[in-house]
Amino acid sequence: MKLNQTCQNTWQKRQKVQHTLAVLFLALAASNVGATELPCRDAGYRDFDFWIGRWQVSTAEGAVIGHNHISSIAGGCGLMEEWSGADGGNGKSLIVYLPEHRQWRQLWTASSGEHSDRTGGASADGMVLGDPPGAPHQGRDILRAVSPDELRQTEQVSEDGGRHWTTVFTGIYRRLPDQP
Repeated sequence: MKLNQTCQNTWQKRQKVQHTLAVLFLALAASNVGATELPCRDAGYRDFDFWIGRWQVSTAEGAVIGHNHISSIAGGCGLMEEWSGADGGNGKSLIVYLPEHRQWRQLWTASSGEHSDRTGGASADGMVLGDPPGAPHQGRDILRAVSPDELRQTEQVSEDGGRHWTTVFTGIYRRLPDQP
């Protein structure tokens, strides 16, 4: 008898959760009815669109080091990066455009424990995301489209507060076919 009561209580709780989720979904859908303008239409939100997709990443010498999947999220208001390294490591970043500063911000974390908080935007070299200025040791990544299906990522470090930069890695991104 106690088992039947436990099953019934579990079923009732599950029903309440499903009902709550359904109400939240309907409320969210209703809040978008009649919306004529999406909030992230500013041209700055499109700066990184060239990076959206699935990519195989290789060294300049041609060795495949992993795959990167970049997705547009939250109605085009941000990007999600999902890295999967050939060595088994992985990482993710959330990349958002800050229109009030006219720049991008990337929060990165990896299974190795590495993490970074970088900002930046478009430059003559490509899209640059770097550590905050002022620190003696700084890092930055530069992404540049070579063609619609190929990108170059250059990682650089500076030991003198950003006056001189040394390239420590060049990655070649090649677009993978879309998957159904």
